[in-house]
Amino acid sequence: MFLIMKKKLLIINGAGASIDFGMPSVKKIDLLFNGWANDLFKLENNPKSNLYEWIKEKYNNYFKDRNLINNGDNFENYLYIMSLLESALSKSDHWLYFSNRLKTFIKEFEELPSIETFGNKFKIAESHDFHFLQSYLIDKLIEHFRVLCKGLEHLYQDEQNLLKYFYKELQDEFDIGVFNLNYDNVIIRNIPKLNTGFSNDTNQLERESLHSSDWGFCYHVHGSVHFDMIGGKDNTQMHKVNWNPDLSSQFSQNSSGRNSNYTSEGTNSLMSSIIAGLGKTNQILREPFIQYYMTLDRRIYEADAILFIGYGFSDIHFNSLFEFIRFDENKTRKVVILDYADYDAPAFQERNDSWKNGISQTVPFNHYEIERPLCFDVNDFKKNESFEKNSNHEHPISIWYNGFLEACKNPKLIIKELI
Repeated sequence: MFLIMKKKLLIINGAGASIDFGMPSVKKIDLLFNGWANDLFKLENNPKSNLYEWIKEKYNNYFKDRNLINNGDNFENYLYIMSLLESALSKSDHWLYFSNRLKTFIKEFEELPSIETFGNKFKIAESHDFHFLQSYLIDKLIEHFRVLCKGLEHLYQDEQNLLKYFYKELQDEFDIGVFNLNYDNVIIRNIPKLNTGFSNDTNQLERESLHSSDWGFCYHVHGSVHFDMIGGKDNTQMHKVNWNPDLSSQFSQNSSGRNSNYTSEGTNSLMSSIIAGLGKTNQILREPFIQYYMTLDRRIYEADAILFIGYGFSDIHFNSLFEFIRFDENKTRKVVILDYADYDAPAFQERNDSWKNGISQTVPFNHYEIERPLCFDVNDFKKNESFEKNSNHEHPISIWYNGFLEACKNPKLIIKELI
């Protein structure tokens, strides 16, 4: 009797995989940040605006005034700008490599805004104000996600049932492994037997499972609503991340009151239970994020097929690990991308944006080999529930434009492209 081994399917979960379950989009998070920033640091010359809005306006006006393409109008970029401003404005001279190199060349900044601080006093924004704003927004963000995830107990039941159906069909065909780039627990609450890398008994990181060859995992590469910094047994590791299964309990995050992660480049990143903003290559250099990241190359190598769900292909440090699959002479890995596009959205060859460029860099192929639709848009693919495909079978890639929930209703269509 021979044991039939299942093929291995690696799933990359981006923000678009969670929107149908009530989780905020990138644009929605930007709106949330603006609302939360109104609670702090209002501008003296415009009480209806705030320091976050000031950063956005300065950044966008720079591109607008010069007729330049602006791909950075998103909350992750603005969080990173806060880190840069914190570092560049710092008056601390301790440890040369903690200092921002630009200080050597830029003696003075443009006029910074006068902001309202605690006690309704106005002052010019300083280094620690940008640090506090960044940490405040990130803490509010993960708190917001926990509220939304707790709501899944009663809301979006139909959508969650579709998700369960979709994953059951996938698991019947494949051994699956998920790298979740989102903070929510949509997957693990509906597919509960997936290993997170944390012990179910101690709630601490379990390295043995990360180094195991077993599949059936879900790694939260950028953090999770369940991550809690409660410290080690004797509280000497106050920034250690543990797993807290009870979202109704008190979590210890408080990134504004913790040490920063200093980098040799001179910018600081927050000691938070999640990773947000640009500069992720520095942010992941701590447990458990680095352990997750180090396992990714091996899991890509082991995979027989790769499924990207709602991923914007904007994390270059993540994308760069996949490139080798196109030059691996020992195995051809099929790639399927589940995304959403309006009916009049341009087809792949007609696009010239960061999403298209990100795909081409992550899973390199000649995009002129993409089969052209009858029209220049994705209308035919959406109407027929079909895929835009690469005609070169040595570099198989299939793109679905009908969104994730429609894919969940049609798992056999997706599986057919993966096997």
